[in-house]
Amino acid sequence: MSLRINRYRGFALTVLIAGMLWPGGGCMRWHAYPENWAGTGGRPRTLIVYFPYEASLVRDVAQPIPNYISWPDERIIRDFSRLSALGVDGILVGIRPGDSVDRFRAERYERLFELVVRHSDWPRIAFWICPEPGVEARRCSLFVDWLTDMLVQYNVAYYQVEARALVVLSPLYTEWPVHHPALDLRFTARNRGQWNWQPRTPKQLAESESSDQLVVYAGYLESLREGHAQWAIPRRGGRTVVESFRNAVESAPGIICISSWNDYAEGSFVEPNTLDGSRVYDLLRREIRAFRTAAKR
Repeated sequence: MSLRINRYRGFALTVLIAGMLWPGGGCMRWHAYPENWAGTGGRPRTLIVYFPYEASLVRDVAQPIPNYISWPDERIIRDFSRLSALGVDGILVGIRPGDSVDRFRAERYERLFELVVRHSDWPRIAFWICPEPGVEARRCSLFVDWLTDMLVQYNVAYYQVEARALVVLSPLYTEWPVHHPALDLRFTARNRGQWNWQPRTPKQLAESESSDQLVVYAGYLESLREGHAQWAIPRRGGRTVVESFRNAVESAPGIICISSWNDYAEGSFVEPNTLDGSRVYDLLRREIRAFRTAAKR
């Protein structure tokens, strides 16, 4: 007796099974994103934190692939092309207030603006203000002047919220002495009650209350003992960031922040690396693609 199999169904079943397998073995549950985002105020926007310097250069846990020690044009183009392929809406670029008065670094950031303007398909830039010990009000004022000057020159490069450039302060900033009407300044310190930047497991995110903004982590390093990493939030080969992203979407925030592209100090990196290859990046890219596809239906 012959068995006739519909080719389309066979192909669809193959794709479904392949999509349910995690790289390296194991299974994941199939996840369907809601399609009618228009009825819930629109889909959440996705941002990812990116470090040109500082946290990206602490390499106790892993090395990036390919490795780097500086921030030349070649790295900017490679990183932002990868981030564009990831599918995020904006990039929170790490910067310290003092970088605006450091001639070399200020030139590199201005070069980033030039490249983002040139590449219209790249995500737009917001800023993540990194901690700077002993920073004074005068330096903050100079920094805000620099930010607004860049906004005038490279307006289309900025990620904007209601026509204001988004600027997010590290949790270590409980105060900021200078404000400007062109900047949308967001605190992440707990005492400010604005954005929440507390590391959470996927389960904790699933149990969290509705919020305008949520942050998801690819992992979170507790300590490094005798060369062995102790994880407060294990990376789990990409499972952590994907499950966290899904649970964040279920809470329907306005913005989902991903921490991060390359924070090797905290262990929350998504960038291809020597610890888990491109697995975390590939899984998150596939998840964001599914999320964005559902939002277009």
